[in-house]
Amino acid sequence: MVFKAEKIVIGVLLLVLVIMLSKAWAERPDLDVWQPLFDKEGRFWVYKDGTTLEPPISPYGIPYSPYGWMPANANEMLTLNMGHTENPHGGEGMCIAVTVTWRSPWWCAVGFISGPDSTMRERGGPWWGATPDGWYYNLSGLEKRHFVFHLRGERGDERVQWKVGFLSHEEYGDSLESPAQTVWLLLNREWTRYEIDLSEQDLSHVCSFCFVVSQAYQPEPEAHVSFYIDDIYFE
Repeated sequence: MVFKAEKIVIGVLLLVLVIMLSKAWAERPDLDVWQPLFDKEGRFWVYKDGTTLEPPISPYGIPYSPYGWMPANANEMLTLNMGHTENPHGGEGMCIAVTVTWRSPWWCAVGFISGPDSTMRERGGPWWGATPDGWYYNLSGLEKRHFVFHLRGERGDERVQWKVGFLSHEEYGDSLESPAQTVWLLLNREWTRYEIDLSEQDLSHVCSFCFVVSQAYQPEPEAHVSFYIDDIYFE
């Protein structure tokens, strides 16, 4: 009977500890959490025609900066043009152009992170969620709880994957339990709208999303991959 009582006490203590840790994350005073600015349709813009409705807080003038290049030699594979003017979504303005030329390890990714990047961080080096001096957005107020983006491929057979909260594994990363992600998307030559459902996610501290490209998923593995991104927002 005593042994059973001890097990009950231990179980209760573990439950209390879990609740305290969850509450501590939600109420941590040391985290720099910002409120998003929504347009009249309830959208928090990340990228639109080169900048967004959000006041510039990074060298890119957007709330999530594309400084999270992966792996270490991604700059040998990737080119990223944040102001491409040929055939943007909607026909006017700008879009993001991505081109990948393959090198080992045959995959690459770009993480859009709320920052600060190396140009705005006193201690040097970009922030990747390992320390408590990062920036976050509280997206708990999203009405539809979707992450929306538009893509088109140069050939129309490119495959890419997108993730929200890819820094959730870090101690001070996203509040999502794990990344919310798409399947490997097969792109069209025409602009196509995609979305990630965030309805079951904790969005109190969102600091990252990314796209991933892998040679293993391409129908023509030897060919370079080019695709375009536009009109990125949370709603």
